[in-house]
Amino acid sequence: KSALLAEYLDPAYLRKNLCFWFLDAIGVPSPFHYPVRVHLNGQFYQLAFHNDVIGQEQVERMGYDPRGALYKAVGNLTPDFSSTGVFQKLEPDNDASRTDYLQLANGIRETSPLTTRRNTVFDLLDVPQVINHLAGTRWCAENDDVWANMSLYRDTFGDGLWRNIPFDMNASWGQLYGGSNPLEATVDGSKSHPLYGGSSTGGNFNRLYDVIVRLPETRQMLLRRQRSILDLLVQPPGTPFEKRILENRVIALTNLIGPEALLDRAKWGSSPWAGNKTFAAGVGDLLNQFIEPRRRHWYLTHSITNTARTLGINNFNNAGIPLTQPEDAAPEILDVEFNPVSGNQAHEFLVLTNRSGLALDLSGWKLDGAVKFTFHPGTVLPSNSVVYVSPDVRQFRARTTGPRGGQGLFVVGPYSGQLSARGETLTLLNPRGKTAHQLTYAGDPSAAQRGLRITE
Repeated sequence: KSALLAEYLDPAYLRKNLCFWFLDAIGVPSPFHYPVRVHLNGQFYQLAFHNDVIGQEQVERMGYDPRGALYKAVGNLTPDFSSTGVFQKLEPDNDASRTDYLQLANGIRETSPLTTRRNTVFDLLDVPQVINHLAGTRWCAENDDVWANMSLYRDTFGDGLWRNIPFDMNASWGQLYGGSNPLEATVDGSKSHPLYGGSSTGGNFNRLYDVIVRLPETRQMLLRRQRSILDLLVQPPGTPFEKRILENRVIALTNLIGPEALLDRAKWGSSPWAGNKTFAAGVGDLLNQFIEPRRRHWYLTHSITNTARTLGINNFNNAGIPLTQPEDAAPEILDVEFNPVSGNQAHEFLVLTNRSGLALDLSGWKLDGAVKFTFHPGTVLPSNSVVYVSPDVRQFRARTTGPRGGQGLFVVGPYSGQLSARGETLTLLNPRGKTAHQLTYAGDPSAAQRGLRITE
């Protein structure tokens, strides 16, 4: 399913397209959205954007199981469905039950004990995907996902975890329908704070943002990923214009749609929300009133080194975005369990530890040797913590002895291969392919394993 969308409310026509492009670039599967010139009876009709519609076809294209549960526009993620969104369960269309949604909503609600909130986050969420999505949407200032457009997917028959589905992101990049001049790129008292969406920044809040900001370990994850995104796509103040990724993306899109945008304005008039603002003025505002001021706002105002602001999370304080991750910073492979006491080999795991005082972004890092695994975009290991890597995260949480589900443990997977009871070597590679750490374990095969040989 797909639709042709008119983006004329945005004087630059580009905001939703930029959101989906930006999220795709940081590793969040997103809807397709590209410009088309529409004719009616041989005459120009409009500049539209071809966009896939949220549903089974879309989630399957994103790489997810289309049989999973899909909830559109859950609003503030309230247990009583009283959010200001247009709460709708799309899939499965023959199942009206909302039990899975209620388990999540009740578990992360602000009135639940902190331990319950932590266990819900680490047992029910695909934490790297959620962190990555929230970090990306905050840079884009996608305001509607806080109160209305938050959309969720659960891999019901796979790992059982929840993920965000980007949806309806046109009120972004400083755009306030109803008028804003200049665009809001730095107004922390409104929606510009890097941690906006949590209850601590004041005003309306979303329970998914709130629990991520409230838990110390996931707040570390979010802030570290925000810094990684800055360095990956936004680039520091002072970067030569010809090397700026965001600005040159906007210019390329402007050149692509420019003739049609002018025809569209001539046919349909100016955006009712932006007066008589021309296409060129809309693009100029996007570049000069949003991207550059916001770059400085995140890199400088909300840097952990900005001692002019007290560290904190309310709208007058410094979010504490960390400095660039040191190139030599790396976790270590701490331990393995190759012979689970249950006898179920899906219960095996290995553990990485981060002994540093910094949260480390492991996006794109790899495990090689005995098993193979690439850490997904948004995987951040908080300081002085561990992450369990499993061949089957659902089975890991079903273990009857610790480590297991219900303990608030950070678990990722699945890896391919199996830990040999006879001992093997595990290698951790950074994104440049350089060995960051190795562990060779001796193994301890059982009598049956010692005697068993497969010869053909």
